[in-house]
Amino acid sequence: MSISTGREYSWDKLMGILRCPKCRRQLQFQRVDQGLPDAREYGVLSCSCGRYPVVDGICILMSGTVGAFEHTEGHVEYKGPTTEQLIHLVLAGRGLDALLHCIAFPLTIKGFDRFPPLRRLWASKPVREFLAGLRRNQLRRWCVAKRDTLTAEDWLDLLYRKYSPLQGDLVSYFFCRFAQPRHLATLALTTYLPPREKPLLDLACGMGHLGYNLAESPAAHAVVGVDRNFFQLWIAQFWVAPQNRFVCGDADKQLPFADGSFAGTLCCDAFHYFRRKDLVLGEIARCAPGQPVLLTGVGNSLVQPTEGFELSPEGYLTLLGDPAWRAFGENELLDLYLRQKPVDLFELRPANIVDSAKWLYLVHPGTPAVMTPSGDPAAWPHAAGRLGINPIYQTSRESDGTRWLQFRFPSEHYASENSSMVNLYPQSVPLTEQIYRDMKANVRSSEIEHLIKQMVIIGLPDHYARG
Repeated sequence: MSISTGREYSWDKLMGILRCPKCRRQLQFQRVDQGLPDAREYGVLSCSCGRYPVVDGICILMSGTVGAFEHTEGHVEYKGPTTEQLIHLVLAGRGLDALLHCIAFPLTIKGFDRFPPLRRLWASKPVREFLAGLRRNQLRRWCVAKRDTLTAEDWLDLLYRKYSPLQGDLVSYFFCRFAQPRHLATLALTTYLPPREKPLLDLACGMGHLGYNLAESPAAHAVVGVDRNFFQLWIAQFWVAPQNRFVCGDADKQLPFADGSFAGTLCCDAFHYFRRKDLVLGEIARCAPGQPVLLTGVGNSLVQPTEGFELSPEGYLTLLGDPAWRAFGENELLDLYLRQKPVDLFELRPANIVDSAKWLYLVHPGTPAVMTPSGDPAAWPHAAGRLGINPIYQTSRESDGTRWLQFRFPSEHYASENSSMVNLYPQSVPLTEQIYRDMKANVRSSEIEHLIKQMVIIGLPDHYARG
């Protein structure tokens, strides 16, 4: 049974703020029944200048293909179907086929080129088509018969690791995200966002991790996430942040929303990848005028290595223009978060104070400023929702029922990007059967609270991890 407390953002409310990304006119939704056992939305959004598909509750408001895009440089990893192909399938009552076209990436067997016989076998078109057919049939079963029993971890494993052309190491980035230092540093700021009737806009939202924490927070924020990777939004919608709504589109182009639709904007780990940062800021000002803005995990060009289109702290603040903006470093915010100390959003701070920080956190408190502490200052934002074991820990079980949790980096790349976790979290932790039962029942005993403080136990979505 779910214990989610977040405020759901309804389909009708989303329809009220959606606009054509080309002409900004109101979009009309034509729902098309697909004869599926659930009532998820399929159909077509249209205005006088174009049509856009809705596949399994995800509005696809972009032109061209609906594929998979690499995160840092933006190149296409999987071209995917066109929006017109998806519209044709949806109108024909073949919505499940439209969904499979979006998530059934072509098979890639990594390492085959090292074995000439296997390479020749893989070069055979009939063999590839046969194996691709098996994969589609597996996905079809997963999407219909097994859907309610699957987890975000299952989908991450399938879409990134098993015969996939996508970057396998992103499994670690996403699956272990809830306790990443950069995520905790962001939570140090989100607690200052006041509850509002309008939703928050989450640009380049990925798989909705921040949206989950916001929805489950005491303020119960409604969130609308935007990202160009359909399959990530699909996982977010059903396995990570089901209270929220998600739109598939480019976060660094004209946004498909009415003026003044949002009560604030967030953009995590992405702003430095945008080429046209001025356009992004202009769209934020249009969609959420005068509201708070959090640009977190932004790369600093003064600290190597660099990626995307990073600027220096002074460069960012010059681009942002408004003197109300404040720049923080990740370690500074993480330290305040772990000590449950307040963040001063109004003290004047010179740009060079964060010159040595690789990851910057740029904050505008709103005009007039509306960001103030909300909720219980002693409550840990990372523990909102259903309690579970931090996925960074590997679990083994003794004969007496005690579970031993061992901290282990999931990959070398993850370790290099999150090396500070070694000093933040205990390396080995015993979990008695009683503590485990309390955790599963969401009982906040003193032992549980201590493990929450250590980030051993955190809040996780209901269908996030296996077991």
